Amino acid sequence: MFGGVVPGPFLRWYSWNARPYCTSRNSSSSSFSRVALCLALGIATVIHRAPIPITTIRTAITNPDASDCCERMNVLSSVSQRMIKHIRPLAPVFGLFLTLGVAACDKVPLLAPTGTVINLTATSEIAALNSSVDLIAVLIENGTSSGTGTGTASTSSSSSAAGTPVQNGTVVSFTSTIGRIEPAEAKTSNGRVTVKLVTTGESGKATITAFSGGAKSTIQVTIGSAAVKTITVSASPSNLSSNGGTTTVSARVEDSNGNGLVGVPVTFTSTRGTLGAGSANTNSVGIATTTLTTTAAADVTASVGAVNSKVTIGVAARATISVTGPSSTVSVSSPATFTVNTGSTVPVTNVTINYGDGTSKALGALSGSQSVTHFYASTGIFDVTIAATDADSVVTTAGTQVAIVGIGLGLQSSAATVARGTAILFTAAVTPNTVAIDHFEWDFGDGTDKVTTTSTTQNHVFDPAITAGIKTVSVRVVPLYGASYVTSIQIPVT
Repeated sequence: MFGGVVPGPFLRWYSWNARPYCTSRNSSSSSFSRVALCLALGIATVIHRAPIPITTIRTAITNPDASDCCERMNVLSSVSQRMIKHIRPLAPVFGLFLTLGVAACDKVPLLAPTGTVINLTATSEIAALNSSVDLIAVLIENGTSSGTGTGTASTSSSSSAAGTPVQNGTVVSFTSTIGRIEPAEAKTSNGRVTVKLVTTGESGKATITAFSGGAKSTIQVTIGSAAVKTITVSASPSNLSSNGGTTTVSARVEDSNGNGLVGVPVTFTSTRGTLGAGSANTNSVGIATTTLTTTAAADVTASVGAVNSKVTIGVAARATISVTGPSSTVSVSSPATFTVNTGSTVPVTNVTINYGDGTSKALGALSGSQSVTHFYASTGIFDVTIAATDADSVVTTAGTQVAIVGIGLGLQSSAATVARGTAILFTAAVTPNTVAIDHFEWDFGDGTDKVTTTSTTQNHVFDPAITAGIKTVSVRVVPLYGASYVTSIQIPVT
């Protein structure tokens, strides 16, 4: 195919076209190594199939001393002339494999040359769960690092280190101990590549490594709860009424710079009451919330790992109130006295007493003790309750019982018998003497009109015209409260 004369000039042409890889680079650079590798790949294939006498030539080509790239190419060209007389019969085959070697150059990745420094930075030293952070790698030949190359991430991405950017298309690979890098490999443009650290639900310190050739740099990015420095807990409202209620508890999770952390799981616990949620993730400003329903003071603690903080929710004191009633039974229409006691710590705006018989009374604002009286109109055992309302409109109750009995009633006369035309005194005896009486109604059983009085005694003279005999005298007692009572006696009238 080459007519036996092409390989020499072809190699000289190839070495000339390889000069851009070597110009301005030292002979130990990986750019030169890439060219040498490509040529060796093609030539070695041919030499491997050539007669044994040229083995030493292959050795000379593939192991040049470290002088200069161009000098190596010239050596390669001159050697090719010496090879012609040995491989002229194999010229077509040689050309074919040399062409394959040239094509192979496109398949060998371009890596950073020796002496390259990688300056690796991140746009943030902290990353939320299930988020991403940009990573920037700047590759400088014969450079010096603008940082330590290790430790926590920097928010800068300076490429001001000495030296020149590596060849465009230089491949840089990335790894991370937590999460993943997208993409895991990238090619430089003006010595720079940008990739992303994509986090998952795992917290911790991610060690990120960027490498190309012999150059390597590592940084750390703190992810999720590992970045938590402080937690501030608050409640709204922080104090509940004396009846208790529901409050909203908020926990702000911050890093060492005071920035809110997003997507961090926060655990809540309480000493009293019921939490709406035992855990919650922080929102876009780093706040996680829950609710607490309680009737007593409680401490709510928010925790992220070993970091925690708490807030106390207060519950106002309840009003103290009590009621005492009569120590013994009370008769219908007699006064039943109750003593209402309120504490002085919590002001009471109103007290209402319910007597248990369908009636009640508002006593207004009370402080200390106050006695109230009530008259029952029927017999029975009654539950007496009081309700005290405080300034928060919270009602506190207390109660007692009272037993109500009937009225005792008797009727007496001043004489065992009475003659017609003679006066006789009748007396109504009501017990107890505390019974409130409205009036008495007297009936002497002799056909005369009934007599109504407010007194317990009444005189009467039986008319001489009436027929002698036993007369039934009765009295009806009408109390102020309740039904009337009647009693009677029989008097012989002569």
